Amino acid sequence: MPKEIIIYCRKFMRNILFNRAQMAIEIAHPNSRNPSKKAIREKLSKVYKKDETAVVVYGLKTQFGGGKTTGFACVYDDLDSRKKYDQHFRLIRDGLADKVIKGRKATKELKTRVKKVKGIEKAKVRDSANKGK
Repeated sequence: MPKEIIIYCRKFMRNILFNRAQMAIEIAHPNSRNPSKKAIREKLSKVYKKDETAVVVYGLKTQFGGGKTTGFACVYDDLDSRKKYDQHFRLIRDGLADKVIKGRKATKELKTRVKKVKGIEKAKVRDSANKGK
């Protein structure tokens, strides 16, 4: 974690429909490198007294010359609300959901791999394809 990061919450809004608090954040980090999303998430979870997995930080952009970063954050009431309402790619990124094979080519390749085996092996091939991606 960098030496000193100060987080300013702007445009704070309590979104009752999604069970979250959403905000634009400004991070001041003078004389240090860019703070990681994990460090920002830890600090926000302490401030809002929520579990670290219920906090999402995204869209970080560092100002030219450094020292200041802007972005967005959502603090969900609990992990179940986040799994229900947060975007799927963010859940995959944080390890809270599995990636599902999509696309025409991927499904056709899986179909041809399944055709080559018989019996119980077909289920194993399907499972290994979903776990690998």
